[in-house]
Amino acid sequence: MFLDGDAWRAYFDAMEHDAWRLETLAVYTMPQEEEGIRRFLAGEPLTAEATAA
Repeated sequence: MFLDGDAWRAYFDAMEHDAWRLETLAVYTMPQEEEGIRRFLAGEPLTAEATAA
């Protein structure tokens, strides 16, 4: 499926459930992501600060 421009936005606006992306890597080596990965593996919720841009 190829969506561009307004069609791309309309596709997501029409969703009735969350859209998410599962990213899996063999190793996570980014120092700035270390705390988030630790929390994820421990089953802890992410903080608002962790998800800020």
